[in-house]
Amino acid sequence: MAIKVTSFKYVPAYQGDEGLVLHFQEKASATFITDDLVFLASGVIDICGADPTKILGVAKKDKTGVTNTLIPVQVIRPGDVFMANFVAAKTFAVTDVGVSYEIVKTAAGNWQIDSTTSANNLRVTVMGSAEYDSTGILRATAGGPVYCSFLQTAGTSTFILQAFTGTTT
Repeated sequence: MAIKVTSFKYVPAYQGDEGLVLHFQEKASATFITDDLVFLASGVIDICGADPTKILGVAKKDKTGVTNTLIPVQVIRPGDVFMANFVAAKTFAVTDVGVSYEIVKTAAGNWQIDSTTSANNLRVTVMGSAEYDSTGILRATAGGPVYCSFLQTAGTSTFILQAFTGTTT
């Protein structure tokens, strides 16, 4: 059975590890839902754009529609591992390990790794496939999940993984 995720899902380093979840205030008229990537600006969180230049983490609750409501966020730390799907046209190959790619929010509202390009706006590095069977055979499917880690910076682009201190740059 193929593994499918709808956004970036934290991969625990050990049993019981929930990563770093902090609460941030919701921006007025925010539009994020659970598992959307969010960024911090002027002390409040909102959904990242389709090609984000800043990423704080993953919203763990839908926006409420009430300004300044506290929302739990899975803060992305350097070295954290996440699982996310490739875009539908891509099937994992061993040569993808160590390659950095862009991310994209699909029309359906899902965040995916855009493996169709690795030249601009790089956001994640692929670490491996999540689709090995019980005997250790790779059974990768088109658009299937891979393990990845977010980049702290991305070359000459303005992207930055925001520190959990809430600093924006």
